[in-house]
Amino acid sequence: MNGWVGSDEMETKYGEGFCKVFLKESDLAASTPASIFVFIDEHPLTLTDPWFIVTMDDSSPFARLPATRHQNGYCLNFADGHAENYHLLTPQAQIPESQSQAFVPGNGSNYVTAANSDWIRLMQAATSP
Repeated sequence: MNGWVGSDEMETKYGEGFCKVFLKESDLAASTPASIFVFIDEHPLTLTDPWFIVTMDDSSPFARLPATRHQNGYCLNFADGHAENYHLLTPQAQIPESQSQAFVPGNGSNYVTAANSDWIRLMQAATSP
């Protein structure tokens, strides 16, 4: 589940209070529900808790990784009920699911930089300023 939805953990634990946290359904309704994802298909290597963390600064691009099992793509389910399949465009973000030894969970920046187009696209669907 999107870490920006249903919990204030992104504000309190990660100190990212400059973006919206959606605690109630009415918070989503007041925003743009068709552009905020609620559920994501997460990569097994970073599946450690119920929250999918998307940082909004350059500190840790891809702190959690989206799945690659659908032809290097993953699904997002949005707050308005629709779903979209996103394909990872950059090779740096396409971490095979069998590469568990090479990846350090919580440190996706081993692979991508803050300028990565796949991370920027996911960031835009996570919350709004």
